[in-house]
Amino acid sequence: MGKAAVAVSILLSALAAPASADQVDHTVRYVVTADGDREVTIHYRIATPTENWAGTHYENFWIGPDNPWEATTTLEDPYGDAAYVSVRNIWWNPNFRCELWVDGKLAMKGEGYCSLKGKHPRD
Repeated sequence: MGKAAVAVSILLSALAAPASADQVDHTVRYVVTADGDREVTIHYRIATPTENWAGTHYENFWIGPDNPWEATTTLEDPYGDAAYVSVRNIWWNPNFRCELWVDGKLAMKGEGYCSLKGKHPRD
């Protein structure tokens, strides 16, 4: 086999081989509930953070006992990218609770602020 044929064979093998560094996106679901009715600003991660902190989203939302807030996004690494949700612009505490779900499993729950930074997935 000539040098050109070997080079073509190697190139075709490389193109046909599956990429080992393929990233798998994880589904992240954020949930915030409260005991009292209140309009709040909710901040949460929607993409891998950049140097200028892009990748964070916020929205104003009326939340209450019968009106929880939920959002779903995908992240390549919810633990490394620090998936989080926080509630801001409140003047009194109506007992906010938050949950972070990764691929359908409850990854964390807390009060007022939830973050997966420094946490490890539970198997």
